[in-house]
Amino acid sequence: MAYPVHVRIEYQERRSRLSTALRFVLVLPHLVAAFALGVAATAAVLVAWWVILATGRYPRTLFRFVSGVLRYSIRVGCYWMLAGDRFPGFHLWEAGEDPVRVDVDEPARLSRLSTLLRLPLSIPAVTVLYFLGLFGAMLSFAAWWTILATGRLPSGMFEVMELAHRYQARVTAYLWLLTDSYPWFQKEASSPPAGWGIPIGVQPTT
Repeated sequence: MAYPVHVRIEYQERRSRLSTALRFVLVLPHLVAAFALGVAATAAVLVAWWVILATGRYPRTLFRFVSGVLRYSIRVGCYWMLAGDRFPGFHLWEAGEDPVRVDVDEPARLSRLSTLLRLPLSIPAVTVLYFLGLFGAMLSFAAWWTILATGRLPSGMFEVMELAHRYQARVTAYLWLLTDSYPWFQKEASSPPAGWGIPIGVQPTT
């Protein structure tokens, strides 16, 4: 069964040396926007927490906003950490030209008990994400030097970086109550067995 948080990152072997060298400067406006949106999403999640405990449902308006913030933050993270090379747009929705796509299946109902205990339940996943994030940061640093030297990102590096960003999206979605499914490492169901670096088609929910 496919995980309800779908992440697709298109692999681009050739990279811009100039964009890579100036990445931290270029990404600064997005980091500011992502921080502000993250604060707003956290407030929305707190409201949704009470609503889910009362009704077992995530308010649709809040779900769309929070999932949009998740989508945007993953796009920014991929650009910052060199998994992607195209400057991301300042929008929360899916766009056909986005090389990084994140889609969350909207659940019909959510578990009140799982929602109530979400923070303690998420500790193992957050711990794994912490160490995976450290490894991903070191890999991105190595990728930075590799791109500056060769103008290319090796596919092996990309596959590990993609795994880290996919798991981050799943853990964040779980923490933000968008899904009851516990984060795990399964690749997308529609991915071919050749590797994770191949673009996959994910149809957004309506």
